[in-house]
Amino acid sequence: MTATHSPTRPGADSEAFAPAWWLPGGHLQTLWNPFCRRTTPLARRRERLWLADGDFIDLDWHGPHDPTAPLVLILHGLTGSSRSHYVLGLQAQLAARAQASVAINWRGCSGEPNLLPRAYHSGASDDLAEVIAHLQATRPMAPLQAVGYSLGGNVLLKYLGEAGGTTPLHKAWRSPCRSAWTSAPTASASASRASIRRTSCARWWPM
Repeated sequence: MTATHSPTRPGADSEAFAPAWWLPGGHLQTLWNPFCRRTTPLARRRERLWLADGDFIDLDWHGPHDPTAPLVLILHGLTGSSRSHYVLGLQAQLAARAQASVAINWRGCSGEPNLLPRAYHSGASDDLAEVIAHLQATRPMAPLQAVGYSLGGNVLLKYLGEAGGTTPLHKAWRSPCRSAWTSAPTASASASRASIRRTSCARWWPM
């Protein structure tokens, strides 16, 4: 089924975003999450998915075990994990709406070192493809959706472009971020002009 991009969030009707009156701007909203937001305690089930190259990715499940309940895959951002506040908060909200969710931990992000000398990055869509195929096989009757935050959104966009109409995703959302994966060379050029040419960004995305 062809993936669609919806203006609504999972489990909610269409509505305009209305921030709290005491968090009027994007800067305050960004700072509030890591410094003020309380961690949501969740009872989750961890599953280890072994990948084709012999490495692994850990998945954290939450919500109803109903095989027909909508299933939302959550992709965290750079330096995040399934323990990030925004991931836990979204999983709690989805469960309250009778939707299941599974939060991915990119390679090296689950609290245990991975087996291969390979890290996650915004172009590593092959890992996501394996996770989605696994979820489709695990719950074939569940409508599968995905939400990507920042780097996770970039990986999701790249996957959708590669999979096209063959993806089993019914819907996909991507949170805003400053640079999409397609503009990484431009971001590298800006970083280089800022006198940090020797960073990994400049090496991996040469001009």
